[in-house]
Amino acid sequence: MPTIADALRNGHLEEYALPDWELRQPIRPLLVAPALFDWVDATPAVYDGSIMKGGRTPLEHLQQFFNDLRCSERPSTTEFRRMEPTKLGLWKCHPETLRVFGWCYAPNSFVAVCAELERRIKSERQLYERNLDEVVGFIARLQLEQTVMPGDARAVFPKGR
Repeated sequence: MPTIADALRNGHLEEYALPDWELRQPIRPLLVAPALFDWVDATPAVYDGSIMKGGRTPLEHLQQFFNDLRCSERPSTTEFRRMEPTKLGLWKCHPETLRVFGWCYAPNSFVAVCAELERRIKSERQLYERNLDEVVGFIARLQLEQTVMPGDARAVFPKGR
């Protein structure tokens, strides 16, 4: 049965590397599918200064969200929402101006598979379904169904790390 470690070893996932400017030490793992980074590179809007919010571009919000998830003592679980249908155990995260989709494989862990601009998700409902299907398909292709952790935000991000 394939594991998260197998997916890392085979290059299907990579650990999110903190940027040099982040001074905090990582507390928890954050794994990312390389396709998410490809999406960032291929989506000019994530660099677009005209859709800045709070003085940050979507890319800067994504980096800060990932940094906080890796380094904050208690990540802001208000930004995590279970995707419908909730029985699948998938999560949608809400960094400013973006949506990130993935799953938790253990307490205090997250696998980010894909992302989309918030404005596109709100205007095109099929994008929500497409991202849901992308996460489900990613898990199925790698045979990682057994790694999907059920439960709400308190279960996947319990107090005390």
